[in-house]
Amino acid sequence: MVRIDGAASLHEINEEEHDATAALDQGQANHAFVPSADEEILMDSELQELMVPDMKESKLVEVRSKLLVFISKRIDSNGGQLVLDKMGISLFIPPCAIERGKPQTVFLALNWDLKDFPEMSASQTIVAPVVHVGPHGLQLKRPATLSFRHCAFDTSQVKVYSSETHLMENKSWSLSEATIQKGKDKTHTILDTECQVHISHFTLYTCIAEGNESKKWLQLVAFGGRMRVHRH
Repeated sequence: MVRIDGAASLHEINEEEHDATAALDQGQANHAFVPSADEEILMDSELQELMVPDMKESKLVEVRSKLLVFISKRIDSNGGQLVLDKMGISLFIPPCAIERGKPQTVFLALNWDLKDFPEMSASQTIVAPVVHVGPHGLQLKRPATLSFRHCAFDTSQVKVYSSETHLMENKSWSLSEATIQKGKDKTHTILDTECQVHISHFTLYTCIAEGNESKKWLQLVAFGGRMRVHRH
């Protein structure tokens, strides 16, 4: 039997119930992106075969007809950084983001598969690569910073999208939390040529410019054989 002495005690009990509910909701939220071990093995088995604890540089690989630029590293509680060479894509994991005593092999991949691009309306255009951070669903204790290039002409039109799916699943793109949050809680920065997203879990990310007159920068490179000089 619980004795309630006055309104103050009732208020304390209500606060305890609220705290318990909030903790449960938080636990459910943290669990939302965490796949089971069987699901992880089934969906990302090919990627797991590529994961090396300490790759010195990124490499070009093909997985189920998907062309990827890929790198992986073993990251512990001291943090670390992954960089896709010459791609302008990096992942910085701060100290204490990975639980002490439980190091993780983390990978970063640029996905060239056009079929994985988001479906877009006539007023939208993709302005960044599709970047996959894995293993899919891994939760961090502190946010990591994912940086990648964009080619938007007007940075105010850029929105961050994410697909809470494995690389081999059908994609389900939607505005990411980084775009939805406002003010002090805003978790992304759009620079002139770079997007920096603070992420608390690993999945797929990209950027889309939205507007009736969305524009993006294009860089064209011409290729040709060596010219031969014919002497008469």
